[in-house]
Amino acid sequence: MASANSEKKLARFNHVINGLDRADTDELSKVLLGYLHSDHSDSSNNNRILSKIAVIAEENQLYTLVPDLKEAYQRMLADAVNKDANCTAKSAIMRCLVTLDCDDVDFWLAGLRYQQLEPTWGGTVDTAIDVRCSSAMGLVSTTYSRSMIELLHLLNDKEANARAGAIRAMRYGIPYEAALVLRQKIAQGDDEVEIIGECFIALLQVEPRQSLSLVSAYLHQDDEALYEMAALALGESHLDDAFNAIQQAWDDTFSIHQRQREVLIRATVQHRSDDAFDWLLSLLLYADETLSLMIIEPLSIYKSNQKLRKRVKEVLDENGDEIPLKSFYASW
Repeated sequence: MASANSEKKLARFNHVINGLDRADTDELSKVLLGYLHSDHSDSSNNNRILSKIAVIAEENQLYTLVPDLKEAYQRMLADAVNKDANCTAKSAIMRCLVTLDCDDVDFWLAGLRYQQLEPTWGGTVDTAIDVRCSSAMGLVSTTYSRSMIELLHLLNDKEANARAGAIRAMRYGIPYEAALVLRQKIAQGDDEVEIIGECFIALLQVEPRQSLSLVSAYLHQDDEALYEMAALALGESHLDDAFNAIQQAWDDTFSIHQRQREVLIRATVQHRSDDAFDWLLSLLLYADETLSLMIIEPLSIYKSNQKLRKRVKEVLDENGDEIPLKSFYASW
């Protein structure tokens, strides 16, 4: 438990920061620098203050603080579990440094391999996953030519969230290099199907035209989990041809395959194009009760769109089924 002294220190920091004019970035930087270089003997609450400093620096784009934030991060590595349990400060600092375009390749390479094992019931847990993920993003933002090779280390991390972080970082790497690695990962597979879903999303971003057929092919295979990942990735891509692939899969899916149809509707909702909405409303016009509810519920995330709301209501009125109409009033 944090000491009364450390709680007072945090409260004092909050009071000082809240009293500053955020538009005066010079004064803000000066105050934050003072805290970054203050006495560190009481470390029980310094991680919380450092986290707040990182967030403020990120929000206000205080680029001059980059060297000092890096130094603060390095200080947290000594006796890391006691100084910064759960990597609270280190994670915040890393996210800030990514935003502030830190180009220190060696710094990011070290972070990419950092682990912090903390005791938990029956063993230990690695709390540095966010640190490694931010390091991956920071590394690909530099001009380092071997970034994608280094990300292979994280792509094979034992933690699924770390592997997902590597894939998200690859979206911002050199496209043809990223596509090669992502295709290999899809072929290799993963114990967590969501990781392959991340690969689908990333691949459609870095190489959309060349990757569409690969991802769409999973809509014509028997693996239900990969079917869902592929469909949702196609929807999230917002590509016109991706929507065409979703429609084709719908035509190939008989009504008894309710789970697949539900997934395709969710994917279409994610596509968010006018063509996608028009198609869903055309289905809704002649839909039975089951299909109507299947369409209305995911579409309700756009209930603030008054134009769409009016169109859905008109189609349901014309359809004439009372139960979907009641569901519409309840969720919209």
